[in-house]
Amino acid sequence: MSTSELLSQWYDEVWNKSNDAFIDEMMSREVVVYGLDPSGSAKGVENFKVFYHKFRESFPTVSIKVTPLVSDHQTATAFCNVSARSATGKEVTFSGLCVARYFICFKIVEAWNNFDFLKMYQQLGHILVAQIEENTPNS
Repeated sequence: MSTSELLSQWYDEVWNKSNDAFIDEMMSREVVVYGLDPSGSAKGVENFKVFYHKFRESFPTVSIKVTPLVSDHQTATAFCNVSARSATGKEVTFSGLCVARYFICFKIVEAWNNFDFLKMYQQLGHILVAQIEENTPNS
């Protein structure tokens, strides 16, 4: 299985199917995950699980469409379109990139994430930065 296929499988199993048991199958115990934790990085699979379960509490319904971009024998990069429904019923859509590095055992050992959480928060009504209104020229 290619690294792109492994990354697509990760999103399908863990996020689309809510299969949290798959986390241990696909992630090294010593994994380092960047870009999801407020500190900037989460070290260890157990710390990722804390993030994962808190996110799933807030968004019980998640669908991620993965578009593989670049991969080699050790890494995979994907563009992700996320659609989710919050626990209060609000729908959000946002996108992001993920780069995952795999080891010989086909487990993720490092992952870099860059998702548009600002857009997600704005859709939930948390206006951290006002949206820029688009000016359309008068005809």
